Amino acid sequence: MKTIGTLLLVAAHLLVASDAAAEVSDKIPPKALVLVWPFICLIVTALAWSCRRVVGLLATVLVALPTVALLSELADPFVGPAILDEQGIVYVAAAFAPIGGIILGIIYGIQRRGRRAPLRDFDQREDHRGVAL
Repeated sequence: MKTIGTLLLVAAHLLVASDAAAEVSDKIPPKALVLVWPFICLIVTALAWSCRRVVGLLATVLVALPTVALLSELADPFVGPAILDEQGIVYVAAAFAPIGGIILGIIYGIQRRGRRAPLRDFDQREDHRGVAL
C-alpha cells in the first residue's frame, strides 16, 4: 500500500508542469527581480533627485546600468528569442518597465525638490513678530 502511494506521488509529480531552466535562463536575472526592479528604480531615483542633482545623476546611472545590460541581452539576435521562448512575454515586457520607473522617479524627485521651501540663512532668522534677531 505504501509503495502504491509513493508511485502515485512520483507519477503526479512528473505530470505536473514545471518551469524548465535551460541554457539561457541561468544567465539572466530571475523573473521576481525583473518584476520588482522598476519599483526599486522609481524609489531610488525619486529619493536621489529630491536630494541633489549630482546625487540624482549618479543614482540614475547606477540603476540604469543593469537595465541596459538586460535590454542588450534581449536585443541579441541569438539570445533574445531564447529568452522569449523560455521566460515568456511577461519577462520581456517587465524588462522594459524600469525605463518608465526611472523617468517617473526623476519627474517626482524634481517636483518634490521644487516644492520644498528654500533654507534660510542663519543670519536671517526672525522671531514670531517678523523682527530680525
